[in-house]
Amino acid sequence: MEFDCLTLEIRILANRLYQTVMADMDGQLTMHQSLILGYVITHNERQITQKEIEELFSIRRSTANHMFQLMEKNGYIRRDSSLSDARAKVIVATELGIQAHNKFSAKLIAFEKQLRSGFSKDEMKMFRIMMRKLWNNINTDA
Repeated sequence: MEFDCLTLEIRILANRLYQTVMADMDGQLTMHQSLILGYVITHNERQITQKEIEELFSIRRSTANHMFQLMEKNGYIRRDSSLSDARAKVIVATELGIQAHNKFSAKLIAFEKQLRSGFSKDEMKMFRIMMRKLWNNINTDA
């Protein structure tokens, strides 16, 4: 099926990516939550604040707050006050969160390998360049 609407094609691709990666997962975490959890875990040498996550993943404060409330309720993270700024919330993965991340990470690594098959390094580099141009076009005033 071919469309002449880039927005729709990207949306369909995103849906297919999500459905494939999240198949057979426990259903408690969304892909976005899993990716954020992975960021928190892989950067555990320093304090990761909710504000940093909001900026890095381009999500609103209210969205992040709701997402972290659910993740905390389900036992994947805890939110502590920052030692340097009591108003800032530091995100810390729990043991359950680390286990969920390990399962998701293994699935994501295998899927990434499948997704990249048939593409050369130069093609992947060009794809990233095009993605960044799309991102920049979104951020440019029309």
